[in-house]
Amino acid sequence: HAKITMDLKRAMHASKNWADLSDDKKECLDMVAHKIGRILNGDPEYLDSWQDCIGYLTLITNKLKEAQNEHTS
Repeated sequence: HAKITMDLKRAMHASKNWADLSDDKKECLDMVAHKIGRILNGDPEYLDSWQDCIGYLTLITNKLKEAQNEHTS
């Protein structure tokens, strides 16, 4: 699990946009990588891992929607 997760994180952290992301976006992506590592190394039928990914991504999605609404109001 650790190798898979860290390989994913290293790839993300090396991307051209990583440094420009806010801390919450970085943490979200790191947590999604962690959950993907669990899915790939553990039980891919374990629903909570999939739901956790959705939850982390939803937090950022909601924040972006709020910011967009503030800019259009």
